[in-house]
Formats: sequence, structure tokens, C-alpha cells
Amino acid sequence: MKLLSRTVRLVHREVEGALLATQLLLAQGVRAVPTHRSGKALPRCSPRQVLLAIRDVIGGRIGIGQRERFRQRLVRARRECRRRRSAKVKRVWPRRVSYKPLRPPKILTMTKKEIALLTQLLRQIE
Repeated sequence: MKLLSRTVRLVHREVEGALLATQLLLAQGVRAVPTHRSGKALPRCSPRQVLLAIRDVIGGRIGIGQRERFRQRLVRARRECRRRRSAKVKRVWPRRVSYKPLRPPKILTMTKKEIALLTQLLRQIE
């Protein structure tokens, strides 16, 4: 997404509009997916397919009078429910550093000698 505004205030307004549009997009998709299932997991909405359906309406590929076609397309906008057969990463990258979680910080304390030196320096400043 490319922001077109030049001031901070207008950028904030533009970003708010984009977030609101995203929420409306997702709300339309969720509303179209059937919710009544007995004993089975509920199907999840696919934001990408909803976006493509709305782009077709905007682009004129689905006419304004064809509401039922648009609604059916939203009903079919579901995420995949299959299990993956392979990992998403195809190969090991040779120069990529593996992630190591951060360790807790080491809290350093001053020795008695350092405390004495600090008090001596503070007295000289006063």
C-alpha cells in the first residue's frame, strides 16, 4: 500500500480508512459463510477470495444487477481445510542464520570498591 498524503494527520486518516475498509471486507466474507453446523468445525472465510470477488464487482466483471452471483461467490470464499504434505520451506538456505531465542539479561551489580569510587567522585562534583 502506498500512502499519498504529505502530513502526519492526513496519513493517519488514510491509514484509518484502509483499516476500516479491511474490516468491512472481512465482515462481508464472514457474514456470507454459513455458520450452522452440527458437530463439525465451522468453515473459515478466505480474505483473498473475498477481495477478488469485490474487485470483480468494482471492475465490472460482476454486474450490479447480479447480486445473487456475488453472494454465491462470497459463500464459496472459504479457506483450504487440507493438511500440508510438505513444509512450506523447500530448502535450507546456506547463509541464513538460525533463530536463537533471547536469554534473560545479566544484571550487573557494583562491587564495594566501585561504590566507594562513585561516592568519592560524587563528592568531588559537589
